[in-house]
Amino acid sequence: DENIKKQYFKNLKELDIKNVNAVLLLQPAKSPPKNIYLDYVTTAIVRAVKDYVFGKSDLNTALRKESEVAKQNIEGVAAADK
Repeated sequence: DENIKKQYFKNLKELDIKNVNAVLLLQPAKSPPKNIYLDYVTTAIVRAVKDYVFGKSDLNTALRKESEVAKQNIEGVAAADK
């Protein structure tokens, strides 16, 4: 609805000089296609970041370790699918 779009950011004085209507004209990009291995990679990244945040490991080491774990999990699933 055009009336609703005109109300966006109306009360934010910082944006008075900005063309916020241009943002509303944009169409969001399509999401990348998912594959069956995405969950293994996402889980590995989350575990690596947790190890880094809690001081268990530096980030590069944590990412390297979890990369190997994800690779093994993906190879196991791929082998089971054959």
